[in-house]
Formats: sequence, structure tokens, C-alpha cells
Amino acid sequence: MSESPHGLIRPAATVLLLRDAPAFEVLMVKRHHQIDFAGGALVFPGGKSHAGDDDPRWRDLATGWDAVGEDGPALRIAAIREAYEEAGVLLARAPSGAFYEGEAAVEVRAAVAEDRLPFIDVVGELGLKLDLAALTIFARWITPKLMPKRFDT
Repeated sequence: MSESPHGLIRPAATVLLLRDAPAFEVLMVKRHHQIDFAGGALVFPGGKSHAGDDDPRWRDLATGWDAVGEDGPALRIAAIREAYEEAGVLLARAPSGAFYEGEAAVEVRAAVAEDRLPFIDVVGELGLKLDLAALTIFARWITPKLMPKRFDT
């Protein structure tokens, strides 16, 4: 990461959730209008990477480590966490190998989003595993230099 005139370019991740249905579907969320970065905009779920996204305990709670590059695991975990926080979609697999279809409790999501509850604890409590290899890199976006907050997504 490099320093911009407006500060550090922060690592971030975004997830594009697409459904191959008769009417092709794309999941987007509307950002709160008071947020200083893209307030009120329709966006893909995503946000900056957190220290917990690189927690060594993820080794036991995620699969697909060999399929991702050195920078990939923490950013993929960040993308999955952000999809959970912002849209209530938990991209994880049950012990059977099937994708998790349970509902995210609003209070638990809020606690994760507000850093009152580590995402890793939620995944562990539910007995799930993140499938890092299930995500495919689509593009890399860096916020333009003229913006006061910059992200490397």
C-alpha cells in the first residue's frame, strides 16, 4: 500500500453476488446516506479489511487455502464478512459441504459490524467453514486520488 495525498490507501474487499436465474439477479445494498464515502449509493457489499480477517485461527475454520495467493486469504475473509455484515448472507459451508442456508440474526450481525463480536467466533459457533476457493477474483479497483478516503479493493 502507498501513501496518498489524502492518507493511506486501505486494503478492502467487495463481493459481487450473482444468481443465474431467468431474470439474472445481482445483490446490491444501499449505503446509509450519512456515510462519508459513497453515502446513499447502491453498492456491492464490501468494506475495509480488519485485523481479525488475518487471524491464524481461520486455518481451522476455512478451506481453499491452496487456491488463493498470499494476499488472498485475508481479503477473501473480509469479503465474506462484509457480505454477512451488510446483507445477512453468510458465504460458508455446513459440515455436510452444502452452503449454509440459515438466517443471520440481526443482533449478531450488528454486533459483528460494530466490532463487539468477532466474525470468527460466529463462524466457529455455527460449526461452519468459509470456502475461500469458492470466490473468484473479478477486478481490482483503487479509489481515485481526488477522494479523501482511498481503498484498494
